Amino acid sequence: MVNVVICDDHQVVLAGLNLIFSKCEEIRVVGIFQECSKLVEFLHSDNEHRPDVVVIDAQLGQGQSGLDAPKMYQGSQKLRWFLLSSFVDKYLVYKSRINGFAGCISKEVSAEFIINSVVQPSDKFITYPKIDDNFTAQFENIHNAISLLTKRELEIIQVISSGMSSKKCAEELHISVLTLETHKKNIFRKFEIKSISELMRIVVDFKLV
Repeated sequence: MVNVVICDDHQVVLAGLNLIFSKCEEIRVVGIFQECSKLVEFLHSDNEHRPDVVVIDAQLGQGQSGLDAPKMYQGSQKLRWFLLSSFVDKYLVYKSRINGFAGCISKEVSAEFIINSVVQPSDKFITYPKIDDNFTAQFENIHNAISLLTKRELEIIQVISSGMSSKKCAEELHISVLTLETHKKNIFRKFEIKSISELMRIVVDFKLV
């Protein structure tokens, strides 16, 4: 039996998920919440049926983000977290992975898919719709590269993204063109890329600016 907690600020979504899970004999819904703070409070409490899985909306009301829930919890019990969203893109997949989620799933998913995701533990990160294999394979490298970027390199990426010429970019940053090119080489090396177009794809996918 898998104990599941649901958190979404829309009553209709909560009712729908509860109905879907109630039809599976292997799933027991042990908590339903509309606020992230109430969910975290429940997870820390001494409950008769300890939850195994949390299914939470990416965007809750009052500016709350479901993405932050695992960090807010920080409890000793190991939970599998699934993020639900009306719109799943590469950036949301990236953020959910680094925040400790087991999957990032569109609300357009079938009932069968979400039931299988909850019931069958997997070492693989679960996404729906499926993100292209290239992105999945490169995820760790790109994530590590982003963590290695300096504040100055992030500023340079922002200016380069504006589409200005190298001369204009250098003037904007108050550095020489030669210094700009040196920074670009360092950025390219960290991302293991060779062109501005490749850098721009990373900028868009990971919302670096």
